[in-house]
Amino acid sequence: MSVSLRVPPGAGPIPVRPRAALCVAVAVLAAAGGCLTSLAPDAALDIAALPNGLASVPAGQPVAIHGDVPSATVDSFTLGTAKPGLTFKVSHGLFSTGDNPRVAWLDSGDRIRFTAELGAGVAAQYTCDGDEGLMRLAIAASQTSNAENYDLTFVASNERLPESVSRGQHVKLNFAGGRNIHIADRVFTFSPFDATVLGAEYADQTERVRDAIEATLAHLFADYEITFETVTGGRSACADCATLHFGASDDTLVGLADSIDAGNTNHADAAIIFTDKFSTYATMRLTPKEIGRMIGNTAAHELGHLLGLAHAAPHDHIMDAAGGAWDLAGPRNLERAPVSTDVFPVGELDPPAYLTKTLGERQTPLTARQLQDVTDLIAATASLDARLAQSEPMPAADLPGLRCGLCGGQ
Repeated sequence: MSVSLRVPPGAGPIPVRPRAALCVAVAVLAAAGGCLTSLAPDAALDIAALPNGLASVPAGQPVAIHGDVPSATVDSFTLGTAKPGLTFKVSHGLFSTGDNPRVAWLDSGDRIRFTAELGAGVAAQYTCDGDEGLMRLAIAASQTSNAENYDLTFVASNERLPESVSRGQHVKLNFAGGRNIHIADRVFTFSPFDATVLGAEYADQTERVRDAIEATLAHLFADYEITFETVTGGRSACADCATLHFGASDDTLVGLADSIDAGNTNHADAAIIFTDKFSTYATMRLTPKEIGRMIGNTAAHELGHLLGLAHAAPHDHIMDAAGGAWDLAGPRNLERAPVSTDVFPVGELDPPAYLTKTLGERQTPLTARQLQDVTDLIAATASLDARLAQSEPMPAADLPGLRCGLCGGQ
């Protein structure tokens, strides 16, 4: 069995150790009558020996999988070809030592379909749509461990898939301030957005900065059914919509999201962009439109988490969380890309496929005002983009870029 997975640029080769075909082990060993089938990582089983392949897997039969994985290695277990409703669940085993390995489900194109760190009481579950092809369960050590001993329980079952409906997403952009706003496990109170907090040179530029933030979001999510509503005063009547708040500050972060909402199941979650923190970047001498795009890039990153996107490796990607300040100020994209190693050592994210599936392709056209604002933003930032493309020396080049509340996790 050969396994070849893409790794982030510059990460070096990461050994991927092929392991047993779990679905085969379940079918073959369960036939012997055991209630908990034990599977050693190096077991060799042939799926061709089963006449019906995955159809032979008994629903609910638990399998114990165990082994050890160094920090620079990934164990890969072949699960078989995906079928709609086929569900894989992994949790800590009966004899777990307390280590918390990371697990990921990868499809035949090396795309990560779901990933999680198995902390105490945490189970990870993925249900196939049927378009994944050959599925693999990958296991890696946690970020804080040099090696991981894992003892996990694996269960395969067949579930009825809910009808797939792309609902789209409405997002409020709250520039009106807030009181006792709960984000993740924190509470914030902040004043209405005023660009003066970014630096004295941005006094009386609030509207231009805000327009650039809105245009950045409209531009980056232009292909998907997502609409934006700007709130500068009063309250929005929308209840079933996500909210991006602009205000407040933090010692280290520029943004914080409630969570990574895999599948975008919660349409009313929220994130905050710490606009006061952007005074740190005053020495970059950005124009109002340029710093507006920088804040908009941050807002797009936090919105990506609310929609279910994890971190990506390339520094020009919206979901990057490791680049510098000029990466954050420059042009960003939402293309398919290697996953960040703070999420998993190998594999890729595919935002276009994921967002098309969860949100649907755009049906609501951008307004004439949005289109004009996007055009104006592209023109206003063209000179900066050309300088960045030519790798010109830039002021404040050592300033950090995006640091969000989910950095160091997914």
